[in-house]
Amino acid sequence: MKKLAILPLLLFSTFFLVEIGVALFHHFGLLSTWWRDHHSPYYPWYFWVALGSVVFPLINRYAIKLKDNMKMIKKFTHELTHAVVAIMLFQRVSEFHVDPEKANIRATHDSKLTFFMILAPYCFPIYTFPLMMFRCIVIPEYYLIIDILIGISIGVHFVCFKEQTGTHQTDIKNYPIWLSYSFIASLLIFDISLILTAYLPSVNFFKAFVNFGSDFWNYTCMIFKAIF
Repeated sequence: MKKLAILPLLLFSTFFLVEIGVALFHHFGLLSTWWRDHHSPYYPWYFWVALGSVVFPLINRYAIKLKDNMKMIKKFTHELTHAVVAIMLFQRVSEFHVDPEKANIRATHDSKLTFFMILAPYCFPIYTFPLMMFRCIVIPEYYLIIDILIGISIGVHFVCFKEQTGTHQTDIKNYPIWLSYSFIASLLIFDISLILTAYLPSVNFFKAFVNFGSDFWNYTCMIFKAIF
């Protein structure tokens, strides 16, 4: 049963690993064209995303005076992700509490999709996706600013993931460890694929979802045809 349960996650991860390769191939191919023809409208996004992504980790590590503030931000981000995903799954959040000593939310657990809510903080960058949606309506002149903010949000998720993910977490121990980690890994691969694809010319965050849906359907049909 365990092997059968993990199979969809493996297929899901394999698909998005392929998508990462495709996105990187397209992106750096187009980037080389940009370097050759600098007046091209293609925008070399990764400089500013990369720059922003190191800001929060550096502050978290070296700003000793802000240690308590960083701790609160990380706790708040963790519980906020639980709450937002709970609301997205039509669960009722009756309590949201964060302080220096402890943090928790209380939400109804009457859905089979509660699994997504419990593991969301480890694989759902709560600030990155809204910023990428906002980027879709921002004029190119402001891309530099929004890309730095997106990078910072990625840095926040990286730090939270690094410090909060582990078998010490009751969230992760709620389910078999292999299942929790397989799910988290699969969703992180999806996140990376979505971000890379959304930055390709003529593609944005919303179009990337459509592309993934279409590609995943074709990929699944191809597998079924090969089997049957």
